[in-house]
Amino acid sequence: MLIWKIVATVAAYFVGAINMATIIVALKGKNIKNLGSGNPGTMNVMRSIGKVWGALTFSFDCAKGVAFALIGKFALDSADWMFILGAVAVIGHIF
Repeated sequence: MLIWKIVATVAAYFVGAINMATIIVALKGKNIKNLGSGNPGTMNVMRSIGKVWGALTFSFDCAKGVAFALIGKFALDSADWMFILGAVAVIGHIF
């Protein structure tokens, strides 16, 4: 069971670190770092290519944390791991 907790924690960090703004704007054939403020985040996506794309970016970013919180709750069967994996995904998103 310990190995699954380690794997889930590492996966939460790396999946959290995936920059959805960069991916979503790339689907439009653009580079978010060259648009608006240059910040690869939801607000810059919203300002640069539209509210719908910004909302999509926000939704996918939230889904990363929620998915790992649910993995902690149901796969690892622990409310503590629900919090830990959700927090690790957020930390991955920030850094």
